[in-house]
Amino acid sequence: QGEVYEGEWYDGMRHGQGILVMPNGNRYEGTWFNDLKEGPGKFIYRSKRQCYEGEWAKDMPKCGTLKDLPPLAGTKARTYPIPSLTLADPQKVLDNARESILEDRMHRLTGDAAEVSDEDENQ
Repeated sequence: QGEVYEGEWYDGMRHGQGILVMPNGNRYEGTWFNDLKEGPGKFIYRSKRQCYEGEWAKDMPKCGTLKDLPPLAGTKARTYPIPSLTLADPQKVLDNARESILEDRMHRLTGDAAEVSDEDENQ
C-alpha cells in the first residue's frame, strides 16, 4: 500500500495543514506549501521510535528537536541513542536558527530571494 495523506489541498498539491502516513509507519504532521513540507511540523520515525519537531524548509528539516519515544506495546525496545550536546544557551541557538529560517522563507514566498542574493553579493 502507498502513502495516505489527509489534509488541505490547493491546485492538486498538498498545501496548508495535513498529515502524511507512509507505508513504513513514519508520519508527518504539519504545514505544506506547493506539495513540500514547509513551516512547523512533526515527523515521527516509527522504527527508530524518535520524533523530530521543528521547522521545515523545502521538504527538509531545518531547526528543531529530536526526542526518543517509548517503545510500542508488545515490542522489544531498540535504541538509537541521540548524542548529548552541550550548548551555552540551546534556546538562543534554536531561536536564532528559527529566525533565519523564517526570514529565508518570507523571501522565497514573496519572490524577492533573487534581490536578497544580489544584495548579499555586493556586501
